Amino acid sequence: MDINLLRDEDRALEDGEWVGHLPGLGDAELRVRSAAAPVVVRAIGRTLRRAGEGADQDRLDRDVTAEHVLLDWRGFTDGGEPVPFDRTLARQWLEIGLFENAVRVASMRVGAKAAARLEALRGNLSEPSSEG
Repeated sequence: MDINLLRDEDRALEDGEWVGHLPGLGDAELRVRSAAAPVVVRAIGRTLRRAGEGADQDRLDRDVTAEHVLLDWRGFTDGGEPVPFDRTLARQWLEIGLFENAVRVASMRVGAKAAARLEALRGNLSEPSSEG
């Protein structure tokens, strides 16, 4: 097993992927991580520990998504002018149901692709050793 394959996969999970053809977003694209990426899972755990009981779950979800899942966007305009990615704006836009849904769909697609790559690596890992 070439360790570089594992390193490449780890880097891909961290960097996220560009996803297009999302419901309601026209030609716009999002760069997102899978919600199952280790950095996201750790962030969810930290956020839940800090928040305590009675915290606003929707706000916590938006915060984690804006900070750790949604990494960039392209193709959005305001009055014809491009809108550069901004985390504060991302938090606001995540309150728009259609946008939030598109981010979740994109994250699920990235997660499905990552799972397929990991399954392929698993097959590579389970190959019998030629030494023996």
